[in-house]
Amino acid sequence: MVTDYLVNMECTTCGLSLMQSPRSAVNRIVFCTVCRCGGHYADIVEERKALTSDFITMNELEDMLSAIGQESE
Repeated sequence: MVTDYLVNMECTTCGLSLMQSPRSAVNRIVFCTVCRCGGHYADIVEERKALTSDFITMNELEDMLSAIGQESE
């Protein structure tokens, strides 16, 4: 289920819940699916550091969302 990838944090730009990268990712990240802000999971979720603008590219976003969809099936 896609909601399994939601993080209990909101994007500081969009106000939407952040998602975390698929389990297959080596270095887990969190990101906004709208503005693509994000950062490394430990920095953002555990240490509460600021999100980085345009942290992921459109291609990376599409690849991660596709992987999340496949893992959720």
